[in-house]
Amino acid sequence: MSSQPAASVPKRVGFVTEGPTDLEVLQKLVAAEIGPIVAVSLQPPVSLSLQDSGKFGGGWKGVRQWCSSIPDQIKALKLSGFNVWLKNYKLDALIIHVDADVAGDKDVRLTRPCPPASATTTLLKALIQKTWLKQKALPVNVVLTVPAQSTDCWVAVACQLDSPLTVSPCNECQEEPARLLVDAGYLEKKGGGKVRKQRTTYQSTLAPITLRHWPRVKQECAEAALFASSLQLLRVGLKAKPPKPVSKRE
Repeated sequence: MSSQPAASVPKRVGFVTEGPTDLEVLQKLVAAEIGPIVAVSLQPPVSLSLQDSGKFGGGWKGVRQWCSSIPDQIKALKLSGFNVWLKNYKLDALIIHVDADVAGDKDVRLTRPCPPASATTTLLKALIQKTWLKQKALPVNVVLTVPAQSTDCWVAVACQLDSPLTVSPCNECQEEPARLLVDAGYLEKKGGGKVRKQRTTYQSTLAPITLRHWPRVKQECAEAALFASSLQLLRVGLKAKPPKPVSKRE
């Protein structure tokens, strides 16, 4: 029997996200742009059965802790750089995510007037790359994404087009876009007024809706379009240089 064509082999893509609902959305969007993938949740290392955020914890601070551990890992393993780190973990690509609203945290303080959202997201990406990861430059197969003000804005934009429920318009300067999904009946509030974001709801409903209307989301949200552009570059890079098998010596 002939072997499976290399182009059809799913790419192993690592995900570092604030939480499992972000992962549900992002993994579908990545697959839409680069083709079939095997999603590997590096941070938080969640599963459907075990809601465990791992040793770094969840949220953006978990992402920061994970990223900050990478320079030490590269040094401890005596690797020559980030690309070799990816090969060591048998990853074709890595997606790192934080939401733009992180900029307002007292530990970050990078919020800039919006619009444009890019005034803030550009600073956050530089923070991730230079301060957390301690990298002067990132290889094309490491993609940073900072949805404004959160991934839920992309979801809300998509839901406006797909539901008999009324979803208020969302833009990249919208604070707490998840509340738009509460108002529309997709999500619920829990004690204290916080939004209850269940992974299963995103997996079965919200992520598929976002994928279905991804072209429109890219038109409405500049950060979504930028993410898609980075993924297209990644796709070209993966085709140009198919990853080599990792030997046990590496």
